[in-house]
Amino acid sequence: MFGMICALGAKSRIRGSDCHLLYAGLFIPLSFLTWYRMLYNAVRTDSSMRYMLFFFFYGWHIVVVGIGALGINNGGVAGWITAFKTMEDNKALGVLGIIVSLAWCAMSYSLCI
Repeated sequence: MFGMICALGAKSRIRGSDCHLLYAGLFIPLSFLTWYRMLYNAVRTDSSMRYMLFFFFYGWHIVVVGIGALGINNGGVAGWITAFKTMEDNKALGVLGIIVSLAWCAMSYSLCI
């Protein structure tokens, strides 16, 4: 939510704020199908194919979180690029963007260990 406030204040177009709605509506159900359900079925049936699919989707999640940490302009997330562009116009929103960027980096780091 804080990232959305920062992205909206960063002179981003309406396309960037629409991405927030897309991410929330698409990634929440997909996380259930590709993470939790996949791992549960892999453990339950001891299927190597399910484990392989789980780790494939896990790798893609690390890539998506890394892109979120970067914060590509009009990408719908508030990362480093968006935070520094916002810092030029509004210092308070820029600091909020840096805090959100640090959270993205912490999540990316925690996924890799």
